[in-house]
Amino acid sequence: MAGNSARIAVIIGVLVLMSLSVLPVLNLSAPAVAQTNNTAGAVKYTLILDNNTLLPGDVVAYTNGIEPWGITYDPQNGYIYVTDRGSNTVSVINPSTDEVVAIIPVGRFPLGIVYDPQNGYIYVANNRSDTVSVIDPATNKVIANIPVGSSPHGIAYDPQNGYLYVTNCGSESVSVINPSTNTVIANISVGRSPEGIAFDPQNGYIY
Repeated sequence: MAGNSARIAVIIGVLVLMSLSVLPVLNLSAPAVAQTNNTAGAVKYTLILDNNTLLPGDVVAYTNGIEPWGITYDPQNGYIYVTDRGSNTVSVINPSTDEVVAIIPVGRFPLGIVYDPQNGYIYVANNRSDTVSVIDPATNKVIANIPVGSSPHGIAYDPQNGYLYVTNCGSESVSVINPSTNTVIANISVGRSPEGIAFDPQNGYIY
């Protein structure tokens, strides 16, 4: 980021995942008040998910219990999907208005989330349910829950074979999902407590 010319919208429930400067704290037990005294940061807005309040500047909220974690974008409807691990939900944000337009119940402690460009569905790794929820963005409802390994965490899409790869922290494995059938077709043994995962488009490998 060069200087302060860049502007970033931060979605927040418990913490801002940036350390641009010391951030002011918002006490959500009191009425929301904009915190605008941070001149060093480059965050333009903060969206408080539990009361759908858009505030200017950097705000840290500790008390709403939503705990947003993962985030993905759906290019078909233009919405942003955020996993809320503290409330077992996915918040749907309309970036045109910076408002939450839907809240989708999923499994327990959702973490990783990814968009599948082939079928247009959203896939959510539910860490404490040992499942992956499938969301249809046309209705913003869960249409399937796929059993995977123990404590799924991260999830990535491979555009070459069209499969989804899910890290299972508790079973030291990666589950491979075929989105055409929404079933696990393989389990790959890996090291201890795998979490993050990514596809490399240059060499076609999963890391």
